[in-house]
Amino acid sequence: MTFDKFMTQSATLKRLDNTTDRYNNIVKQFDNEATINVRVDDQSSTEEEINAGSTNKVAKIFTRYQDINAHDIIEVDGVVWKVIGEPIIKLNGNGTIHHLEINAEKVSV
Repeated sequence: MTFDKFMTQSATLKRLDNTTDRYNNIVKQFDNEATINVRVDDQSSTEEEINAGSTNKVAKIFTRYQDINAHDIIEVDGVVWKVIGEPIIKLNGNGTIHHLEINAEKVSV
């Protein structure tokens, strides 16, 4: 089975594009950048013993799309994930880029 067969979800990549309002205040806004194929490995967990009720909402996202930055967001099936840090580049045996692995955190909306 090829890697692309695992990219079963369609996602919208959104990029931060700060603008200013009429009072010259910075307004954060995300513009749609691209529609990409991804696989989301949701690694979220809930701690029941020590920190009762605390939730760690993280995932690793895999894609072949290469233009992703540290502050982008990825929306998959209505769930918004914020890219944490720069994506990790995974190479083929011949040294070309095979795919990206992205650490992400679920955003509350």
